[in-house]
Amino acid sequence: MHLDIDNLNFSKIFIELRYGEAFTLPTKKYEILEALKNKYTAYNADQAEVLSLLNTEKRFQIHIEINRMVIDWDAPISFKDFSNFTLPVVNTISKILQIGSYIRVGIRSLLTAQINSADEINQYIFQKYFSSNARDTSLIADEISNPAIKFSGRKGQVHFNMTVGYQQVLEAAANTGQIETLYHNLLVDIDSFRSNINKNRLQNLFTDTDTFLNDNVKRYLKGVES
Repeated sequence: MHLDIDNLNFSKIFIELRYGEAFTLPTKKYEILEALKNKYTAYNADQAEVLSLLNTEKRFQIHIEINRMVIDWDAPISFKDFSNFTLPVVNTISKILQIGSYIRVGIRSLLTAQINSADEINQYIFQKYFSSNARDTSLIADEISNPAIKFSGRKGQVHFNMTVGYQQVLEAAANTGQIETLYHNLLVDIDSFRSNINKNRLQNLFTDTDTFLNDNVKRYLKGVES
């Protein structure tokens, strides 16, 4: 069983930055909107303590609250592309709200590679991660579905949870509305975080994360494959 790890692409990157209460947000929302007017295509400022910016072309959204900032981007080209677009936005918001450091920065990345069937993942998980004695599941099941490997770890000052498993992408048929399987994916879900980061070190965290995802993780998965 062979999976092409080089074909892993980002299906989503989600980042949450937590900071001390920025009580000036209600009076600074329109200053933020003016400063970032070239970055978004729509916004919502109806709630006093929440500001949401949307970019439908890039499938990007950011939600700014009193004590946290959440950025959600569907299908970015790469983590570097995500970083190049996101970091100036975060820096601008942090400057306006006078945020000097972050209590916690969490980055969740979903990487996927299309495969032919769920059985390919089943074989991959059992052949590459389990011992030969664990592969025979006939005593406990007629069929095994959605096996996954999950573990937690730490790389330097960054803690992470990592899952290697299966993703089924579903879609409702246009003519009948019946749910059908569109395609099958290998899914690598990496949820990492680091605490107590000065805003001037955020670039380093993004650079380290890019290296971790595109070099370390892929080399690890290729090592499992070999």
